[in-house]
Amino acid sequence: EKKNHKEFVAAKVIMNKDFDINEWETAGALSVDPYQISPFIVRNILAKQFDQMTVILMEYCNIGTLFDFQEKQEVQFAYSLLHPMELEFWRDQLNLIQDDEGEKLFVG
Repeated sequence: EKKNHKEFVAAKVIMNKDFDINEWETAGALSVDPYQISPFIVRNILAKQFDQMTVILMEYCNIGTLFDFQEKQEVQFAYSLLHPMELEFWRDQLNLIQDDEGEKLFVG
C-alpha cells in the first residue's frame, strides 16, 4: 500500500518480539476516531513488519519526551483538552497536581 504524506515523518524500528499489535491497533483507533484525536498523541501512519523488525512511520514531533516536560517547571495543561485516558497517564507518569479551580494541571 502506497501513501503520500506531505509532512516530515519519523521512523521507529522495533524488534518483532517487542512489537505489540494490540498497542498498534489502539493507537490507530486514537488516530482516526474524531472523539479520540488529541494534540497530545503522536499519530501512527503506517507499519511494515519484516523478518526480525517492524518499522513504524509516525508523525514527526520535535518537542521532546514526556519526561522532558517533567523537568520543566510550571508546565501548564488545559484540563479540558485532555482525554480521560491521557489524564490518567499524565497523573501517573508526571505527578500532576490540579489547581484549586480544577481547570489547570501542573507538573509537581
